Amino acid sequence: MLHNPFSTKNTSPGKIPYYFNKGNFSLFHKTVSNVRDNFHTSKDGDLQQLYQGLSYLYSKFSEFEYRSQIIGQHGSGKTTLLVSFMSFLENCNHKIISVILHDNEQKLPKSFWEDYKKTKKWLKTQNEINQKKTPIVVIDGSEQLLASQRRKILQLCTTDRLGILVTTHKPIKQIPVLFQTKTSPEILEMVVNYLLKKNGQTLPFDQSQYFTLLEQHHGNIRDILFSLYDLYE
Repeated sequence: MLHNPFSTKNTSPGKIPYYFNKGNFSLFHKTVSNVRDNFHTSKDGDLQQLYQGLSYLYSKFSEFEYRSQIIGQHGSGKTTLLVSFMSFLENCNHKIISVILHDNEQKLPKSFWEDYKKTKKWLKTQNEINQKKTPIVVIDGSEQLLASQRRKILQLCTTDRLGILVTTHKPIKQIPVLFQTKTSPEILEMVVNYLLKKNGQTLPFDQSQYFTLLEQHHGNIRDILFSLYDLYE
């Protein structure tokens, strides 16, 4: 029995590679780090393009002194990009303190602050032996936070010399924009083709409907994948 290619286990962040718009590649360059990872050595075209894009973002992130935000509307791929970029940062030997905030979650959880304290102790040890690599605080869904919480974490990261990377729907004034995620019929087609190929299935409608689907769901690819799930049930 064939599995539904649009089930949650296939479409959750980290299961699909992030696809950059073709126009982004005029910005990307090949040299950033000496990282050895599966993106760099893979013969898969999707992964090679992903590595190229992540390399560019890392170069830009470094220029911003590891303080940035990824902005974009609902379902435009912010979390998908963030998951891939966190993996890239870890391969660059950055320690990551991450949290995913959901609807109405206005404060950073206790577990986050526990990890933050541990990282401060680790950073002090690394400073003493001159092996420091800037740790990065990563907050997915930072627009959920109370303004006071947002100010607090930004100030702490500055004081403690930690980097910070957040996703948000609207820009935060205090930090530079690293990237803005956008959807397009081409990106939707690449995502759908990836899922179908991975699961050995075919699409039950004409490709011309990609544009229509984006209009119907206001550019939200996540919602489109939910709707396609029903076609296979």
